[in-house]
Amino acid sequence: MAAKWSNLGNWSKDDMLDALGLAPRRGFMDYFFPAVGLFGAGLLLGAGLGMILAPQSGPELRRNLFEKARQKVPDVIDREMQAHPM
Repeated sequence: MAAKWSNLGNWSKDDMLDALGLAPRRGFMDYFFPAVGLFGAGLLLGAGLGMILAPQSGPELRRNLFEKARQKVPDVIDREMQAHPM
């Protein structure tokens, strides 16, 4: 143990923190990516539960969504053409 402590000049920051029983400070990315992963998992879980608990059957729900989207597409195209004329 004495040989280990006599060589303090060659220790890195991580060696010193480890000897004291401490850990290096966590950076922004150490918190960001797990949070994004949990958020994504929550989105998937929420969408899945919404589909399971929906009052319509799957084919009926898909048919209604498709029909609503088909009705909205011309409106979206018209608005886009008005906003950005050629």
